[in-house]
Amino acid sequence: MSKKRFVTWSELTRRCHLLASTIAADGNRNVHLTAIARGGWIPARLIGGYLEQEGVKVEYSTVHAASYDHKNEQASVVEIQSPFYIPPADQAWWLVDDLVDTGLTAQTLLDLAEKENRTPLPSICVVFFKTGSLVVPDAYGEITSADEWIVFPYETEAFE
Repeated sequence: MSKKRFVTWSELTRRCHLLASTIAADGNRNVHLTAIARGGWIPARLIGGYLEQEGVKVEYSTVHAASYDHKNEQASVVEIQSPFYIPPADQAWWLVDDLVDTGLTAQTLLDLAEKENRTPLPSICVVFFKTGSLVVPDAYGEITSADEWIVFPYETEAFE
């Protein structure tokens, strides 16, 4: 069994603030954040809020990509279960998730963006980057081992 790590709200908000600083450092004042549902919703909102405080124009969208089955086991195929909005090329585009595990979801979304001829491709931003991922995120809050099970404060397991 994987070792569980319980992330606090304080740690999550601190990491999202640092990630917003990384995104803002590129100087782009027009950003589109695509939250990868469901784990990316809260980090995207926190990151976007910090960017907005710095005067950055932020737009949001969501894509629902299912990569885990009902037993929280990694699936071999990522299923896109919602429309995938491709923002205009003049917006800095970031795909935001709480973590990247195998990288299958991120790679699937990058492949879809490439298929739609979106250049530049979106950047990837995650709170936790697990070693062994197929995709190396452009911005991440922390590197963690692949065998560590991250439990975020908004997950029901955190209340058990």
